[in-house]
Amino acid sequence: MLLALLFVQLTSAHTRADGIEDSLPLTDDPSDPIGVDREPEPVRAAAESGKVSLPAKAGGEGKLGPEPPPLAAVAGEVLTAPGSVRESKHQITVELGAGLATIQEVLDFESSGEKPAELVYRLAVPKDAALFSLEVCNAHGCRVGLPDPSVMRLNAYDDAVQSRPSSSAPALPAGDAKLGNDSRGTAIWLRAARVTRGEPLSIRVAYITQANDHDGVVRMQLPARGMDARAAQTLLRVQSTDHVEFHANELPFPDNATFDPWSPIELRARSTTTGLQTSYWSVPCGKEQCVRAYASAAREKTAPTEIFLAIDASPSTEGSARSRFVAAVAAILARAPAGSHVRALRFASQTAALLGKRQKASEIALATFSPIAFEAELGAATRFEVAWRAIEESGFVHAQGKKLVVIVGDGGITTGPARPFDAAKRRGVQVAVVNVSDRRSETALVRGAELTGGAVVDAGSEADAAARGAAPDALEERIAAIFQPSRGTLRIPAGAKISRENAGSNKARSALAIDLRAGDSVAWEATLPSAPALTLGGRALPRSTAPRGLAPAIAAHALLISRKRAPGLVAVDRGDLHPRHADRPDGQDEPSQRGVPCDRRGPARRISGLSSDAQPVHLAQERAVCALPKPKAIKEDKEPELGVGMPGSPLLSMLRQRIIPIARGCFRRDRAGRADYQVRATFVFELADREVISATIQGTIAQELRDCLLSAVDSLAVPRFTGRVVVRYPLVTEREPLPSQIELAPETAGEIDRLTGE
Repeated sequence: MLLALLFVQLTSAHTRADGIEDSLPLTDDPSDPIGVDREPEPVRAAAESGKVSLPAKAGGEGKLGPEPPPLAAVAGEVLTAPGSVRESKHQITVELGAGLATIQEVLDFESSGEKPAELVYRLAVPKDAALFSLEVCNAHGCRVGLPDPSVMRLNAYDDAVQSRPSSSAPALPAGDAKLGNDSRGTAIWLRAARVTRGEPLSIRVAYITQANDHDGVVRMQLPARGMDARAAQTLLRVQSTDHVEFHANELPFPDNATFDPWSPIELRARSTTTGLQTSYWSVPCGKEQCVRAYASAAREKTAPTEIFLAIDASPSTEGSARSRFVAAVAAILARAPAGSHVRALRFASQTAALLGKRQKASEIALATFSPIAFEAELGAATRFEVAWRAIEESGFVHAQGKKLVVIVGDGGITTGPARPFDAAKRRGVQVAVVNVSDRRSETALVRGAELTGGAVVDAGSEADAAARGAAPDALEERIAAIFQPSRGTLRIPAGAKISRENAGSNKARSALAIDLRAGDSVAWEATLPSAPALTLGGRALPRSTAPRGLAPAIAAHALLISRKRAPGLVAVDRGDLHPRHADRPDGQDEPSQRGVPCDRRGPARRISGLSSDAQPVHLAQERAVCALPKPKAIKEDKEPELGVGMPGSPLLSMLRQRIIPIARGCFRRDRAGRADYQVRATFVFELADREVISATIQGTIAQELRDCLLSAVDSLAVPRFTGRVVVRYPLVTEREPLPSQIELAPETAGEIDRLTGE
């Protein structure tokens, strides 16, 4: 059968009159590594129109490089290259330590074709991955990736692939790597050349990502690369000096275990560190310093706790957040210390009991909480003060031992004159927050919980996975922090107010303080003119130089966190990074200008040149813009996007229908028959996420009237919109004039007295 296939391939090839060799593919599968595709029609059409030159005979160097063959690459989910190119090996080595995962991936490629080829590879990586190393090798040697100074219309790697070498020495490979995002997520796009039969190509790329411990366990996920027949299986190796019991997808695995390229890999390991571990590293980043502080504390045994669950039932939780509540409650009950008791309620502008009586956490049926995703809303605000009032009335504050209120919600709260967190602190009650939404907790909620000594856990991604039945243990490990004591606060000087990410349990804390819980870890990274002095729990954090091998990785990740993305890496000769402008051929730099012919060839020569007139490199992607097909207009029935803010007319109508009737009743009760009564007040409230997030009354009025007026906003039906709307709505009641007095004549007055009995 193999001989028959070869015979068909050889006899079907023919040479056209225009000099272009064409052949039939062996199969109809575009990802078949054996088949050879026809020349794409857009390139041929552009060539026949005269805008793009077709392959010419050898010779004639001039200002331009050799003519590349017509584009014949096969585009897969992972690998884009001529059909003869495939990935032969893919090995991943993960090094865990200090809250980081350093990952090196080695990709080997081979070709069954005689002609040199280029490849493009989409390497899926975690969302916060930072690229820091690239190396491209063949049998003649390696080129190391250098910071890519290229801008649009000038790319050292493109020039190397399309130009001739400047010497007769064996050609070293070239490549580049860039970090980016597409519809499938975060990835590193690798390009490299050249690969041909008998000359395999190897790419080594390294990146770094966060891998913090939670409840003494580190977890991280390597995303799936994709469904591609030419992508090799993954050989995985994990190593660490302070972790043991390595698991992949919840199963123990040996070194060099294999995984399919279309499957994600969830890694888990248990920490062996004890006590408090800290590190504070500083790495030069040009004229600045890239700094990283990390601290972890071993988990401790916890005493039985009196727990009161306050579950947010406000309109903003409708949707994904509310669907995750049951999973969050299940994790809280699972991690509650032995002997703990639980009460529960739902709250918004009002409250509704869920567990009216105190019950043991180990004996509560989870079905008790199943209706919370479907029950009716309780008003248009998230008022913890009404929940706290119900908690006080239940007698919870008089319980013995540790008392903990856990707010399960979407990280939002309605702020007002009431101070429930102060009241909780006075009563010796801690308030913790479990935020299951995909946003960070509001500052007011965070500060309130921290005032009582409680932890705030933003666990949206873990709650989403648990709600879908995937890795419920990950959510429990995050939530365990709410039962653990604080082991110090990482404090940053006021002069270091910069963008940062904290991967610990108390993510997005107040700008300059990060709370560390036992069994958990926190990290802080930044780029600053100089490394500041840091303290943890009142003790100075000693600063040191980062380990030699980690220095570039630390710098790359700090730049990523500070939103100062480092440039990509390009593996070419250093002399090719800054070519003279005269070396750029005319017409290459502006191929997209209308009416200007362009050429598919690159510059004539480069030190890293890989092509030749006899064997030009088969490109994996078209460079000349005029050779690309025009994008087709696609009509899609998309849902209209939400507007920003609210129009004034429906907002005013809503206020008149909802606010005025309640306010009129409040004023009448406060007037109590007094004709000389006059009061002015101004409602000031803020709307967002389908609810009232803050409300105050401005004016000198009685407290009873103020409370009555504030209750009016709880009945608002806030529509969906993006952004925030601040409303100022003045109200006034005027004095009632006394009725006119008429003096009666004496006889009339006497008659009236007689009729009235006086």
